[in-house]
Amino acid sequence: MTAPASAPRALRILAADQFPLSAHHYAACEGVAMHPPRVAIFLNATGASQDRFRSLAAYVAQSGWHALTFDYRGIGQSAIPPGMAQRVSMQAWGEQDLAAMIAWADAEFGHPRIALICHSIGGQIAALAPNAHRVDAMLAVGCQKGYWRWWPDWRRYAVLAFFQGVVPLCLGLFGHVPLQWMGLHRLERGVARDYARWTLNGGYTDAQGGRLESAHRRFRAPILSLSFDDDVVYAPKPAVDALVEHFYVNAAVIRAHLVASDARAAFDVQAAGHARAASRPGLGHSGFFDPRRCEEGLWRDCVQWLSHVADGGHPHAFDFWRLPASRYR
Repeated sequence: MTAPASAPRALRILAADQFPLSAHHYAACEGVAMHPPRVAIFLNATGASQDRFRSLAAYVAQSGWHALTFDYRGIGQSAIPPGMAQRVSMQAWGEQDLAAMIAWADAEFGHPRIALICHSIGGQIAALAPNAHRVDAMLAVGCQKGYWRWWPDWRRYAVLAFFQGVVPLCLGLFGHVPLQWMGLHRLERGVARDYARWTLNGGYTDAQGGRLESAHRRFRAPILSLSFDDDVVYAPKPAVDALVEHFYVNAAVIRAHLVASDARAAFDVQAAGHARAASRPGLGHSGFFDPRRCEEGLWRDCVQWLSHVADGGHPHAFDFWRLPASRYR
């Protein structure tokens, strides 16, 4: 039986622009730690704190990986120091904050194997780090291209109304977008402006209109991209498909769309060439990270795939037990 993960170590990591970031290191459990070391860096959804990742980070540590969680600047415990509000943006989350985590992992473990475990916006900004070439594999959970036209039916107009109407109104009234009513942290002005610009336009641009998509084209680490049929508000399947099909065009991609129409539905899964059924509730946008909702078999599949790729295995040469995975590129 694997030893339980030790309590995470709280860290304060400085980004290149000297912005202080709150992070936690979950050390790989003794007896299963791997050589060379492996580090899984978690990237969160918009407005969410690193606390969401506690259970999965501990599981990853029990599987022999070091896990590193952190709060983006302006979120959770990564509070904004005086005079640094202008440095807070969604673009900086990737270019500065993720880059700082990769640099810390390199300095701490001496050029380890690195995987990214991304949720939602985390999968969009992962490529923006200038040292993203250090990444060996990426798990993208509900990671979508947020362009409003990728949402189905009337929902696209709800997305459009939120970013054309609600966001500018909130910025005018408060100087930020309050999301506390959703259990999330507020979005600072620079974050909200990036978010709106990327949602209202088909690509990724900076505040001056410069294109950012070349970073996604340079990203070559294999990607396992998951979506869920009951995640219709935040990451519908067409939007998740769009991110890997139109932006991560030079990465090997495996797509898995999990279907569960209600809490009693069963997923059809592929195992050794034949179908099995596993009963579990739908996972929505965030349920994958909740051990009360997500069965361990899904976590095991994903972590074993990351280990397989980190060992140099071909990303498509892996037999998933729980995931109905389609192999692309």
